[in-house]
Amino acid sequence: MDFKERFISIKQGETVAIVGHTGAGKTTIISLLSRFYDIQKGEILIDGINIQHVAPADLRKHIGVVLQDVFLFSGDIKNNISLGNEQIPLERIKAAARMVGANKFIEELNGGYDGIVRERGATLSGGQKQLLSFARALAYNPRILVLDESHIERGYGNRTAGTKSHTESAQRANVHRHCAPAFYNTESGQDSCHA
Repeated sequence: MDFKERFISIKQGETVAIVGHTGAGKTTIISLLSRFYDIQKGEILIDGINIQHVAPADLRKHIGVVLQDVFLFSGDIKNNISLGNEQIPLERIKAAARMVGANKFIEELNGGYDGIVRERGATLSGGQKQLLSFARALAYNPRILVLDESHIERGYGNRTAGTKSHTESAQRANVHRHCAPAFYNTESGQDSCHA
């Protein structure tokens, strides 16, 4: 991907959508931001600090990424949201679930937040898995939230409506954060953003 003489400034609390066809570089931008790759020229600054001067592990603590392909672990709902991090209290887990609307289906599950999740979330719908992934990102209270091709179907099969709902949840949850969501409607083959 070539970003010759490109300057993008995202202010705190701002929502930005980066759209493009498959192969346009949306995921590459996320990888660069998270320092999975280092840039060859130029710089990426967060709060005026060049990210190449920050250890990747420290940088990634401040970035929450919601991927389209969600991986869930065998265990319970709360540990899938917190990833077993005991420093994240149950109240923060519940608050993250409420922010994205996951609390509704979680509370209907047998056991609620202690409800069992089968390997890869076999008993959950695609939309429910995506909501858990979104809640997982928010539970870590990231300063930057990235939604990479994130569609929440919520059982309706309408990816565009799900994307709009996902964006609205991101806006509610990130009043005081940087937020750079990237969407691509893979179903229609069209770029879509409802920010």
